[in-house]
Amino acid sequence: TEVKLPAELWANVLQYLYFDEVLTCTSVNNFFLHDVTHQTKHLFVRSGESMDVAPAVVERFACVENVDIYLISDSAEGLDNKFYLDSVALQTATPFISRLPKLQWCFIGGVHMEYDLYDADRELEYGLRSNEKYAGLIQAVCGAYRRGTLSDHVIVEGLLPETSNHLRSSRSEEDCAWKECLPQISCWRTDVPC
Repeated sequence: TEVKLPAELWANVLQYLYFDEVLTCTSVNNFFLHDVTHQTKHLFVRSGESMDVAPAVVERFACVENVDIYLISDSAEGLDNKFYLDSVALQTATPFISRLPKLQWCFIGGVHMEYDLYDADRELEYGLRSNEKYAGLIQAVCGAYRRGTLSDHVIVEGLLPETSNHLRSSRSEEDCAWKECLPQISCWRTDVPC
């Protein structure tokens, strides 16, 4: 007789893999493609390309409640920048998390403590125009809150940069893109209201 492990158990196993690996594993058969994906509660994303998938693929993970998106990593040897900021992830993160109807919590940042949160004062260590690109991510998340594509109940941690002086230097308090969605963006800092 064939012994079949339950979908809940496989979903727990998949929570220890990165999303690109989860996509590969769940394409094995219909059981994984439909049953296991619907039991998955937590995703870890390490590349923007893995989030750049058809909406139907994301919708298979309709029961996901928590997502960690790692868009900051060490730069490869020989590159001028100390850190790598995944520009594809900056563009795909918001549409990705907006398609997860049961999402309750999301972390956006780095894998390691040294660069866990984006630091706007160290722009040159991330690469050309990184502050501008990161500000675009903040605007996209806040826009998703305003449009209702991202539920007010979703808490986003790590989104606000370590220092926001450079990101807000050219903005007045009235036109600050993330001011009105701060209640949903969790931050340990008290000096970032705008």
